[in-house]
Amino acid sequence: MSFAPKRGKQIHQNLELIVAVIVDSRHVKNAGIENRRRFIDRIKGQAKKAIMDSISDRKIGEIGKEGIDVNVNPNDISEPSIAHGKGGNNRHVHPGNKKYHRGQEIPKPNGGGGGGSGNGASASGEGEDDFVFHLSREEFLDLFFEDLELPNMTRKNLVESSQKIRRRAGYTTTGEANQINLLSTFMRRKGRLMATESPHYREMEEILQEMISVLSKYTPSLKTHFNKAQAEEDYLPLKFSVEALQQDVAEMKISARGVMSHEDESKIRDLELRLEEEEGKRSSIVRWDDVNDTRYNNYPEFPVPENKSVMFCVMDVSGSMDEEKKTFAKIFYFLLHTFLTRNYSTVDIVFIRHHERAKEVDEEEFFYSRETGGTIVSSALQMVDDIARERFLPQGYDVYMAQASDGDNFDHDIQASRDAIESILTYAQGVFYTEITRRPQQNLWKMYNEVKSTHSDNFWMGIIREKVDIAKVFRGFFAKTYNYNRADAVSAVNAYAAPSI
Repeated sequence: MSFAPKRGKQIHQNLELIVAVIVDSRHVKNAGIENRRRFIDRIKGQAKKAIMDSISDRKIGEIGKEGIDVNVNPNDISEPSIAHGKGGNNRHVHPGNKKYHRGQEIPKPNGGGGGGSGNGASASGEGEDDFVFHLSREEFLDLFFEDLELPNMTRKNLVESSQKIRRRAGYTTTGEANQINLLSTFMRRKGRLMATESPHYREMEEILQEMISVLSKYTPSLKTHFNKAQAEEDYLPLKFSVEALQQDVAEMKISARGVMSHEDESKIRDLELRLEEEEGKRSSIVRWDDVNDTRYNNYPEFPVPENKSVMFCVMDVSGSMDEEKKTFAKIFYFLLHTFLTRNYSTVDIVFIRHHERAKEVDEEEFFYSRETGGTIVSSALQMVDDIARERFLPQGYDVYMAQASDGDNFDHDIQASRDAIESILTYAQGVFYTEITRRPQQNLWKMYNEVKSTHSDNFWMGIIREKVDIAKVFRGFFAKTYNYNRADAVSAVNAYAAPSI
């Protein structure tokens, strides 16, 4: 016996197949921007190499100021194609060929690749120049900083976060028309109808069963459409049971016409009146209820976890730091300042310059002051410790320090510097020491290296000998790999340092 629901199920399956082949050909807003983003993803390796080279070639204020041009080899942006690999015996002739015949030997062409920069030099033949692609300033900075972060951030100040982000979170009964969730709305409507109609269908089923018991005396051989056991096995709704019973009653009434007793005819009329009454109640149910049925996708605002963090930028400006070393240090701090202000909205930056005395300065004086003198590193480290404990630790700040120096320090100041750095490392989330020198490592590096052996989780060291090392050391310090594989990341940074002598 076949019921309508099974046919409906088949229709639903066919509908799924139809929906699967629908293609959305509507106009996409900002399609050019999306295509540009995909292209940049394709040439990301070449773009990052060009960015690293540009940092080495430019002055401090020019880094990332106007974007850069990236030379892209045409072979790297060509569309993929299927072709026969080298070797093998190919004995077929392609359709449309009129010059060669099967079995004919084809002479190997004389030399000659293109003359373009990507394909090698050639005495003859044509070549293809590299494709030049311009990265804007925003794209330049996005690529350089995309996989960097401050290590060991605690994310402990969620309550005080002012930045919000919208995320999908369930459904709501109010919203805009474009946020309606059709599936949830339909299922709720269907569930409400089933719940509200079920009592009436159950009553109608009992009335129809009574009518069949009366009519069956006059139609003993009539085959019925309703099979209660089959309906329960197929988990059919009461609606379909009632429809099958109504069909059985209609056929039995036709067969019993003119042979029923007056008493049974009176019973059938009473049952028909009850049936009409229940059908009227069922029909009066609201088919669509906006309040109870309609559901909208909910996008509430959630606070973004933010840190109250502080970065101490400590730069050695003593006499041993010549102009080239100071330039390298300023480029490093320029990258750090851009990285922090671009990626973190709640990071304070404290600038400290030192020679024999340390001084807290503003950004302008930090980068452009020409003051110089002797070298006492402990004065700067002690200032960092005092400021951190007085102004930031009581407020729950994460503390970071980035120090750049040529490594020179008075021998009598080494122990004081060691005491100060060990005090800072007891609470700092990260300390980054950059030594700028072409000589073997100095006494400050050697002392720091001993300290690092007991603070490998929050103390990192790197050395800059040439301008090209600046971006490498910077990316080594703040690579996200620190949070997942610290040992490999530390060894990667220390690889820039030459062995101590």
